[in-house]
Amino acid sequence: MPRVLRVLVLGLLSVPLWHCDSGATGIDACRAIELEKCELVRGCVGVTIATDADVEACKLYYRDQCLNGIADAADPNSAQVDGCLAALAAAAACKVEPLSSCVAAPELAAGVDATKTTGCEAMLATESLEACDFLRPPPASSSSASSSSASSSSASSSSASSSSASSSSSSSTTGSG
Repeated sequence: MPRVLRVLVLGLLSVPLWHCDSGATGIDACRAIELEKCELVRGCVGVTIATDADVEACKLYYRDQCLNGIADAADPNSAQVDGCLAALAAAAACKVEPLSSCVAAPELAAGVDATKTTGCEAMLATESLEACDFLRPPPASSSSASSSSASSSSASSSSASSSSASSSSSSSTTGSG
């Protein structure tokens, strides 16, 4: 009888653990993109990632931050993530110059001016790269004000997430000198 009781207790204890899912989507995609950005934005104006220690601090931050997933429940496939990473690498090759003067510039999203956008700016606002379109919030629905405000909130969250490589690394590495 004690053996049956132990199995029953262990079974009941495992049920709550089995259902501990945050529901976050795109965790692996987020990590792949943000960890690559930690490497690529080194040397960009206004970014405090200057040393290997800064890069590692940035990666550590995003390893955990990406547990929240990608905004708007985006869950890109591996081809989409690879395309986004390739666009980031292309933007990194043109860090300080406008993308319009870069030979192998990545394609930008509609409305983003390549004559006024440097590679660094494109990397920090990853959603501005056409290949990373899954990071952009879906268009706002005009059917109700509540869905419009939710979309605006998501856009702010997505934009903050994309550009926080510089600011969060700055705060996480400020003490490391």
